[in-house]
Amino acid sequence: MDDILNYVPIIFSAIAATVGIFGNTIDLKGKLRYRGKLLLVIIGLSSIYSLHLTYIQIQNQREKVADEARIGMLIETQVEESIQHLLEPFRWLYTEYATHEELLAIQGYPLAKGAISLTTLLKPENLSKAQGMCFDDKPTELVTVGESFNWKMIFSTSILRGLNGLDRVVNVYGMVLDSNLLTAIYKLQDEGHFSSMSVFWKKHTNQSTDIHGNVNCTGQAIGSHEQYLKLIGELRDALKESSGVYVR
Repeated sequence: MDDILNYVPIIFSAIAATVGIFGNTIDLKGKLRYRGKLLLVIIGLSSIYSLHLTYIQIQNQREKVADEARIGMLIETQVEESIQHLLEPFRWLYTEYATHEELLAIQGYPLAKGAISLTTLLKPENLSKAQGMCFDDKPTELVTVGESFNWKMIFSTSILRGLNGLDRVVNVYGMVLDSNLLTAIYKLQDEGHFSSMSVFWKKHTNQSTDIHGNVNCTGQAIGSHEQYLKLIGELRDALKESSGVYVR
């Protein structure tokens, strides 16, 4: 309907001009004079050209909307994939401390999307258990290979994979990203405790930090789990709010 309305002004202009011609450029015998014929031809060509331009504009607008929709889907998919990578180590850690009943409540593979929700991870009792995790320890509920496969490696590998995914989104789609979504990405990258720790671990693979005087355990700042999970939640909320709107 909106497309048809774009043509209405052109049609009315052509009708008005034609009426004007017949009202002022006919002789006593009711025939068009030369000037009237010339004006009629000009109006006809002008109307055709205007109709053609309007058609092209409508087609271009349709293509633009379709392109924006495709870009929006790509952004949503890639950001959500990055979020899943960021949540992965926290979900594995949950299985380490969860009770038998809690594990039975997990539907399917623990890392499957939605199997362990962000809300579950943010429960005070789960945060308390997770906060006591030692990065230098190896998980007991996971089948791992090699002595170096500890929580430090699990967290750094998954989080860096998620951060790299977000970097690609910003690099490719930064100019069209919703401002709130872009802000949430930058906030996670810059303020997220585990973001900086993972980058540090990557650069110092064979080093460990002495925390609380225990050389066998690398810990984490109090509240770091809750802070990072909430930043991930803010990112997901921004993604939902920006769904279909990618103009900064």
